[in-house]
Amino acid sequence: MPRGSLYAFILGLGSPLMAFRVKMARVALAKRSRGG
Repeated sequence: MPRGSLYAFILGLGSPLMAFRVKMARVALAKRSRGG
């Protein structure tokens, strides 16, 4: 597998994963501030 395609694969996989992690962090923060 060429290195460029591996990088593109990681990038393609990583962006939705990062969005998911940001979303989860935001939900956790909202729960914490609401719950006290």
